[in-house]
Amino acid sequence: MHPQPQAHRPITVAASRQTPMSQAFLHFGARHASGRAMRAWLALREAGFPFQEVAADLRQPHGSPDPLPIGSPHPAVTAPLLVVGETVVCGAPAIMAFANDYARGTLLPKDAGPRAAARSIMAWQHASPTCWRLAFESTFDPWTRPLNGDERSEVARLCRVIEPLLAASTGPFLFGPVSLADLSLAPAAIGLLRHADLSDWPATGTWMEELLSHPPVAAWIGGLDAPTRHHGPTPPGREP
Repeated sequence: MHPQPQAHRPITVAASRQTPMSQAFLHFGARHASGRAMRAWLALREAGFPFQEVAADLRQPHGSPDPLPIGSPHPAVTAPLLVVGETVVCGAPAIMAFANDYARGTLLPKDAGPRAAARSIMAWQHASPTCWRLAFESTFDPWTRPLNGDERSEVARLCRVIEPLLAASTGPFLFGPVSLADLSLAPAAIGLLRHADLSDWPATGTWMEELLSHPPVAAWIGGLDAPTRHHGPTPPGREP
């Protein structure tokens, strides 16, 4: 049985460094169904923060008992959720901020301007979780389909943001070394490399391939659980 939080209090980085791995738990649902859980998990792994994974069934109907160790209107409201000792950290943005604090700020650019730009990308991604119209879960369907006009427009809008950053970058990622901005876009990168034609955006395609080969991202993908269902009809001529 996992420890239950007795008091909700702010956690300090010093306290988190003293918390053994056996007392840090990241609660989330199926890997293939949650881009937000992926972002939180990647940030913690990139920061080197030790934790254990706890699978939560988030498919329960509204009003069911919350499987997470904190009350909420519905489990999906709080997942992913990080429990460190008696403290809980709710949602991917807060967990990613916690990871950056744990890593002494190294997961965001050092200078104020690039750091603000990175945070803007993270905020945009959180507000529009896929940066395109295909569900994250459909990324792992065994078939692909051509993107429609609206989806292609969204892909182009994303690439128009990414390409200048890559042109100015001193490294393989958006701001040189990998940052939370890159990790926040990892779920979209998985889907776009599979579904989108990026021939007009070669730098973006190269960056996405580099991102998916980054060790924490590759580790998440390697641990994917198989999807249990498809969304929408199977395209003609393709087997489900």
